[in-house]
Amino acid sequence: MSAPTIILSAPQGWGKTRQKAALQVEFKCRHVIDDWHPSLGTCPGALHLTSMHPGDLEDFGIAPEDIHRRGWPCARDMHRPQRAQAGNIYTPLLSLLLSIFAAVLLGLLLASSFHLDTFTISDHSTEVAVAQDLEDAQRGEQQRQRLNVMARAICGNAEWEELGSGAIQCNPRHGLKPYAVRLAGAQP
Repeated sequence: MSAPTIILSAPQGWGKTRQKAALQVEFKCRHVIDDWHPSLGTCPGALHLTSMHPGDLEDFGIAPEDIHRRGWPCARDMHRPQRAQAGNIYTPLLSLLLSIFAAVLLGLLLASSFHLDTFTISDHSTEVAVAQDLEDAQRGEQQRQRLNVMARAICGNAEWEELGSGAIQCNPRHGLKPYAVRLAGAQP
């Protein structure tokens, strides 16, 4: 007499692996194939243990009468268990992480709020005025240096003084008469 080929479907955690020796004796099979999948095909005379739902096994073309059901409540009338969608596992975790992120962001905002209160937007008018004054001072110094160079060229080693309106007066030493000179290109 040959050993029967049996497919036993029971939910995961039902104890198929733990009880496989007793099930092998019960069904009078020669050997046991644990964690079997229909895509592997059947082995004659073997007990095939699977946690696939009987309805899923039927989708693989296995006749309902060839499936031994254990542990499935109302196995023939029961709807297939809903398969978990991959996104559903992460939804609570994502929600928790977003809540933590929002709390940290709020804490940082509150901690830095005193900086925001003291922050003022400047139009830089003060800096512009200071820069303009500095440029004017530099321009004036350059004009004085040019005037000094021209006066030294005209008066030589004699002392000189600025008369205004682009004129200088040379005051020579040794009793010579002072003389005034109007500089070319000088602005009155």
